[in-house]
Amino acid sequence: MSHHLRLLLVHALCLLACLVLPTVTQAMTASESSAEWLSGTGSLSLFRPFAPSVTKNKMQFDVGNQLLDNEDEDDILLLFLNRYLKATKKTGSNGETVYEITRHDGSTYTINASEAQRLWSLYKEQEKAYALTGTRMDDGNTFIQLVLPRVLWTREILEQKRRVRKTPDTLPKGHDGEEGQQKPTGFVKPPTVKVQRVIEPSTGQTFTDEPHPSSYCSPEPLSLKNPASSSADLVKLLIETGLPASVGETPYASQQWLRDISEMIDAIVQVESGRTETLEFLKKVFTEVKKDDKPSPYYPERSSTSTFGEFPIFVPVDPKKFMIDKFLQGSTNVRRFHDLKTFVRSNVKGFNSDLLNSDTPMSYLESLDAQQISTELRRIKEVVRQVQLTDGAEYPQWSFLLESYLDGTRSTPETNDSEMSALTIVATLIDAFNKNHEEQQIFENTTLFSELVAYALVHIYQNQISDKGLHAGVGSLNIIGNFLNGTSSLAVNSRLLKALKVLEKVSGHLSSELIKAIINQSRLKTSTLPEATKFNEFVSGQITFETMIKKLAGQLNVAIKDSLLYPEGPFEPRDFIRNKEMESAKLTLIPKDITLLLARRFSESDSDKFREGALFDPYGLALAILAGAVDKSEYPNAYKLFYKHINVFNGAQFIPMKNAHSEKLLENRGNTLWLHRLGMVGRALVEMYNNSGTPQEPWLVLAREIYEFMTKLGFNEYYLYSEEWVLDLDDGLHKPDLANKEGYWIAQGSENKSWTFVMHFLLGQALDPELHLE
Repeated sequence: MSHHLRLLLVHALCLLACLVLPTVTQAMTASESSAEWLSGTGSLSLFRPFAPSVTKNKMQFDVGNQLLDNEDEDDILLLFLNRYLKATKKTGSNGETVYEITRHDGSTYTINASEAQRLWSLYKEQEKAYALTGTRMDDGNTFIQLVLPRVLWTREILEQKRRVRKTPDTLPKGHDGEEGQQKPTGFVKPPTVKVQRVIEPSTGQTFTDEPHPSSYCSPEPLSLKNPASSSADLVKLLIETGLPASVGETPYASQQWLRDISEMIDAIVQVESGRTETLEFLKKVFTEVKKDDKPSPYYPERSSTSTFGEFPIFVPVDPKKFMIDKFLQGSTNVRRFHDLKTFVRSNVKGFNSDLLNSDTPMSYLESLDAQQISTELRRIKEVVRQVQLTDGAEYPQWSFLLESYLDGTRSTPETNDSEMSALTIVATLIDAFNKNHEEQQIFENTTLFSELVAYALVHIYQNQISDKGLHAGVGSLNIIGNFLNGTSSLAVNSRLLKALKVLEKVSGHLSSELIKAIINQSRLKTSTLPEATKFNEFVSGQITFETMIKKLAGQLNVAIKDSLLYPEGPFEPRDFIRNKEMESAKLTLIPKDITLLLARRFSESDSDKFREGALFDPYGLALAILAGAVDKSEYPNAYKLFYKHINVFNGAQFIPMKNAHSEKLLENRGNTLWLHRLGMVGRALVEMYNNSGTPQEPWLVLAREIYEFMTKLGFNEYYLYSEEWVLDLDDGLHKPDLANKEGYWIAQGSENKSWTFVMHFLLGQALDPELHLE
């Protein structure tokens, strides 16, 4: 197109804008005036990052506070690039248009027109996603810095790839012999593992009524770092090292998380040493349970809300080691310590601290006991906090886990499943003691068990139960806690139901009088919830403790079915429902990079269902099956949902992680693979097979394939999908480490994550009951 022809086209567009603007303005809301549209602040602006203004017969673009018009340069892509970068349009060696980008250090690199167009498209997509959240993308420069490398890496990957294979266009044939439905196209299938790339959180595809078992795994091993036989050995190591969240030299090795142990407890209690370690863990937890009756900062202002009975999220395996590690961020990295020392010396006069005066802080801290370290760190933390509050000075951030531990607060306010986790641990331990004829352990610890159960029940039912009779809380997904504020999920409520059922089974081993005494100290008697009446009936002697727990479990089971499994009548399990009355004002802010991914998720075609929790959560459904909330007649439908999740989405879910490989997390649109969640699906499939009156062989086949897949990947915290090339942000682009068989899933988070290898062991045991720890 010639220069003059382009000018005519631009002038025609200007004239058209003048003709249609009144109509457009009428359709806009009061906040989106015509002035906003022209200035680029309204949602209808075509070029909002560099808003056009119409002056006579020319269009001008605001590019970095400099007005450029189309007669100077009418290349929109160049204007866009110059909004955040220094770019020059040139002619390449083959006569094609290219853009030379100048880095801050003066070096240059070149992108072609299609790459520039892709960058522009990605920017517009992101801007649209932000608009849907009601916010503006004010940091475009950061976005360009993130996205531009994506464009270049994609080019390099495509140029160097040797093998690219597409996925089959159809699903395998169903049992009825009919061809499967059309699959999404354009997905890359790596040569060694038959899994599809996770791109979209939902595709809207339909499937045959009876899908064939997946070809989800390949015979070739993907990761041999942790062979299958090692999960049992790792469970033993977990017990020997005090039930940490991960074993070995990892960030979680110093912490015992209640949620993690509740998911691992079925394996831990199988050996005597595991039962002993669990008992010691519960004694430590009991010292951290809050026994005071103060208004809860985490819940709505109901008359019954209180801190009474609040459990910690985690406790340190070794408090002294935990505080030293988190304060110094490891023995080889004390930069944060020196930043803190400089801050205090500059801003606080007359404050004396032997720790801050020390040139060898590690040695100094090692010479103190845990209580002395805690006292010293609290002194420093308080004086720093006062400076920050008074002067607004920015101070070096501490580990949020250390900060919450010293304050005695929850590290993430949204995480409120510790109490139900404690119920599960206590009840399962009592049951294990009973099965192994260790009644003396129950007798000697009846007071501990009874008080833990009482505090947990009181805190749950005076703080966390919604008007619909469901537990309201985020659970493990606190990374997007603001988005999930006030929700009741199928996963969390199924965990509570399972805890109540196990508790009912062992209720005869607890002291009803001790439990009554603690209930009488609480505010439950003022609660108007139907569940609270069961506590009053128990305290008054109308029903036994066992009957009370049975009725609470029955009420919860009905609420789960009505709101989360059969919300509209037919079986249609959903992720969560929202409870306006349970929303809390005290929440952790979602990190900026996670906000970007969440905004992008809101732009998907199924975003309305996503926002309202109407999508399917395989982990939640698996827990519901294991808790007995799903009717056996629905098992075939549950299998179809599991099958679809695994064969289309690789088992991954939208769980964006701040500590993830950032470029790959963007590429996967925030979808990550958590093997312990996938393993729970495998356990549910085996449960269905064993307990259904009409078991189907494909259920067991799919469970075995999940087990094989977990075996190949190993036991990291979570994984990101990668294509044939793996990008390392420090080392640049490189081939996968084929010698170690790491292949096409990038291991992320902590290595040897305890609930991952324990779930692998439990699934293997479900498939082969002869598998034992001893």
